Amino acid sequence: MKRNAPYLSDHALGRELTAAIAREDVSTAVVLDHIAEYDERRLYRDAGFPSMFAYCVEALHRSEEAAYKRIRAARAGQANELQLSPGTVQAPTIPTPEPTRPIVKPLAPQRYAVQFTMSQEGRDKLRYAQELLGHGVASEDIAQVFERALDALIPQLEKRKFAATSRPRPRSSEAPSNDNARQIPARVRREVWKRDKGQCTFVSESGHRCAERKGLQFDHDLEVARGGEASASNVRLLCHAHNRLEAERTFGPEFMRHKRIAASEARAEARAAARAPATAG
Repeated sequence: MKRNAPYLSDHALGRELTAAIAREDVSTAVVLDHIAEYDERRLYRDAGFPSMFAYCVEALHRSEEAAYKRIRAARAGQANELQLSPGTVQAPTIPTPEPTRPIVKPLAPQRYAVQFTMSQEGRDKLRYAQELLGHGVASEDIAQVFERALDALIPQLEKRKFAATSRPRPRSSEAPSNDNARQIPARVRREVWKRDKGQCTFVSESGHRCAERKGLQFDHDLEVARGGEASASNVRLLCHAHNRLEAERTFGPEFMRHKRIAASEARAEARAAARAPATAG
């Protein structure tokens, strides 16, 4: 299949992808071509989405299943094209089967059906929790068991993520932030998380704010390398995709690519050193 999308500008590609999705008589190949190119350029980030999947679901209004299938088909087609390009020799890539995606389906206002696969170990834990609860929860009311488990788990995760506490220490007891600009004090993390409402703060040119709430990172608005401080006014929440986008905008894609390569090599060396047998001194 000859791809035309690589010859479109970023703006034209977004417009054409939206139009292609909207036309009922459009060729599936054209849709996949545009999705592959939009995904490769990571333009979903500029549009205010953390992933191509989120862009297809929220911006293009595809179902989760349809979005997943189209993205996978688009990426597979792109990989095949690379394998058939002149001057390239690559072994065929066989996609790894994905596990069944959990399903969260709204049934009525504030009511949801949840379906997922659980291991035997998880099933045993669930049964044990039901036994411990006794008559506190009806044996068939699994939803209540999970809600209580989440009530216990969330405070632990909040404490680990942004140092949430009901008894914060006085500010004077914390080390001054200028001692290490990269180390964000607990009080700042708490303030930023509350201010940003636990959501990525990236906003696209069209005004769309990224809705991602998973894997958020505390990011310096003015980079530490340029004198930025670890203060609430200079720290924001960004998802991984938009943290990377902002870094590329500031330092350039090539610089960040080399940084990622260096970090990957350092991690590989550390793992190799950890696996190496200790030598006698």
